Amino acid sequence: MNVQEMIQRSREMAANRTPAESLAFLQRANILDQNGHYKEEFFSAETVAASRAKGSKTLVRACVNVQQ
Repeated sequence: MNVQEMIQRSREMAANRTPAESLAFLQRANILDQNGHYKEEFFSAETVAASRAKGSKTLVRACVNVQQ
């Protein structure tokens, strides 16, 4: 499997994740804490505070853009 195929597969998998699956994925990747907010160890105090100020869980949808 070449790199382009791996990127395409990753995009497809991300597009098919439910919000709960996305949350679990981001928690395993140490992006979000158990409450669904950005982790203090890896994000600025400003970003973490903004995440917590919303009063709701943060759900990040990301996409890798590749020039072809």
